[in-house]
Amino acid sequence: MLLSLGAKVVDAVRGAALPQPLRFALMVADLALIGLLTPVVLTRLGEMAKAAEPGQWWPGAAIGLYVLGMAWLAVTSLRSLRRG
Repeated sequence: MLLSLGAKVVDAVRGAALPQPLRFALMVADLALIGLLTPVVLTRLGEMAKAAEPGQWWPGAAIGLYVLGMAWLAVTSLRSLRRG
């Protein structure tokens, strides 16, 4: 979504939309980045959760928020691909 968000900013500055094939490529790149980075991030967050002391809730919350956020970004990106 970061690449797609950058495209929207460029659209606003230029006053014209980027070509659809370029938008498609940016959406696919967003999905690829989410897929590549998620295992690394979840591994690091898991290590943080293991190292946490009993009673600390924020490591688990960080994992939950990351998963929720990435799922939302992926669904949004897939919906945009389907519309385009």
